[in-house]
Amino acid sequence: MDSAIILPAGGIAECGISVITLRIKIEGREMVCFFLALKKNSNPVITALFILFCLVFVIPVLSYASRGITPVAHISEDQARRVALVIGNGAYGNAPLKNPPNDARDMGAKLKRLGFDVTLLTDADQRTMEQAIRRFGRKLRQGGTGLFYYAGHGLQVEGRNYLIPVDAKIYDETDVKYKAVDVGLVLDTMNLAGNGLNIIILDACRSNPYTRSFRSAVSGLARMDAPTGTLIAYATGPGKVAEDGTGRNGIYTKHLLKYMEVPGLPVEQVFKNVRKAVIEETGGRQVPWESSSLIGDFFFLPGKQPVKTATSAQPPKAVPIPVKKREQVSEARQIREKAISLYEGTGGRIDHEEAILLFIEAEEKGDPMARMWLAMLYYKGGCGFKINPEKAKILADQAIGQVKKEAGRGDVEAMFLLGSAYADGLGIEKDYEKAVYWFRKAAEKGEPLAMNNLGFMYENGLGVSQDYAKAFYWYQKAAEKGEPLAMNNLGFMYMFGLGVSQDYAKAAYWYQKAAEKEDPDAMYYLAFMYHLGHGVSQDYAKAFYWYQKAAEKGEPKAMNSLGSMYKLGHGVSQDYAKAVYWYRKAAELGDSWAMYHLGQMYENGQGVPQSYEKAVYWYRKAAELGNKTAKAKLQRDKKKY
Repeated sequence: MDSAIILPAGGIAECGISVITLRIKIEGREMVCFFLALKKNSNPVITALFILFCLVFVIPVLSYASRGITPVAHISEDQARRVALVIGNGAYGNAPLKNPPNDARDMGAKLKRLGFDVTLLTDADQRTMEQAIRRFGRKLRQGGTGLFYYAGHGLQVEGRNYLIPVDAKIYDETDVKYKAVDVGLVLDTMNLAGNGLNIIILDACRSNPYTRSFRSAVSGLARMDAPTGTLIAYATGPGKVAEDGTGRNGIYTKHLLKYMEVPGLPVEQVFKNVRKAVIEETGGRQVPWESSSLIGDFFFLPGKQPVKTATSAQPPKAVPIPVKKREQVSEARQIREKAISLYEGTGGRIDHEEAILLFIEAEEKGDPMARMWLAMLYYKGGCGFKINPEKAKILADQAIGQVKKEAGRGDVEAMFLLGSAYADGLGIEKDYEKAVYWFRKAAEKGEPLAMNNLGFMYENGLGVSQDYAKAFYWYQKAAEKGEPLAMNNLGFMYMFGLGVSQDYAKAAYWYQKAAEKEDPDAMYYLAFMYHLGHGVSQDYAKAFYWYQKAAEKGEPKAMNSLGSMYKLGHGVSQDYAKAVYWYRKAAELGDSWAMYHLGQMYENGQGVPQSYEKAVYWYRKAAELGNKTAKAKLQRDKKKY
């Protein structure tokens, strides 16, 4: 063993402890064992200390030894704190991959067993990936080792490497930098964190699914030099293509998962072993490589390398650290509560991006309430979420049983979520009257979001008779509790004179209040007021400012308006290319007016090469979403197209 306890000469005997030496052989290896025995009538204090010594030192050492793992006396601070972001994308519409989600899940589970704090994403869109990378960077600023793993489609354009989200709509090379995630973002984020030691693993060198639409068809990823303290590992060499594999995992990740758990193996040796195994399996077709500028040692699993014997061909598995289910549930609830605080702004700050990531993290830990929150976000969209009814249904079906149970027990959050489920038909048959019932129950217990939603039901006559006065009452109650959604709704009622006299000044007041609490919808409407000069002096600069703030929060209406400001030169220099950029961003989030405007840009060749085919594509997309102007355009110009 590598550690020893040293006592002064004669000290053991004087303390009433005898030492017995025994030489034995186990599986062909000779071992010297030292047994400590208490003498009869030993001092009680010494007896207690002896028992404590056995519990703290002897039993753990024997436990580790029985598994072929030698405990390490000290692990550096950089290795003690470990943070990982793991992403696996496979659900691509044009070129799906079956293994990356499995690779990511298995890698996430392995890293957790090796002591990493893991954030796992599968089939992630661009916004979710970029949000996760930013949050990953914030975690790394606290120090420790950072590890980024990605499996899925990746490609290079003009010497830069990009990771492809599952929602990417890429028509040519110019789309890539706007629709994909630049690996440079990951490198910069980790480098700026200043945490000392970082590892980036890219199993992303699959074939380019967009080759036909690209001017140049360069395969694989481009070479990148690792910054100081960083190791970048690639599934195959520069410009080469990696194989996806026929089993559960890709070939590269399969071998990486195996060698990460070899005790005492330096990280560089791990990747050498992986390279050798991949070359052997593929007959030299795939050769993994690394770019490293590490200046310290790193071990996935510290300890001595096991002695090879005829019975130890496979690397020993790490001993999983048991986690009590109750502790896991408690942790997930804490994460969810923090997410709600950031989503509602009850803690004095709204941050929808951070809230969404925390909801995802809580959901991954099995929290049914977080699952229902995510179902609502996928169903309604907003906050950068692209509407996805299918995913919303899957999540809601998994969560609804527990939500109903908790609501029946009097949990206020569950009452609100159950009301929302009935209102939207998520995991349960749509029933507005039951939605009103549960919103009212939660509202009477002081839940501001339930108050806001109850106001919405009265405003629109859903499950109750339409009553603007009661809608205004509940919006006001929620606004008094600091709920920005309700403030925004009060602004809307003043703007259109619903239940109150029309008053643009009061509308602007409430929009301002909600916008200051970071509500993206209110930011959009406040910008709209400045744009048109309603209730405030017309001010294109302020309009642009608030549109941009809302767009940064993922509000598609604001993105569309930014496109129009660039197109018309309102408050900014006229720039058709930027107009196209913002119209496209909004269109991809489902905004029908942005689709229509994008069609106009293609028809007129403004900011993009003229293309009637693409113009018609976007007009039809807008018409399918019920845009009457787009429908009329297609009908009027059908001979032209």
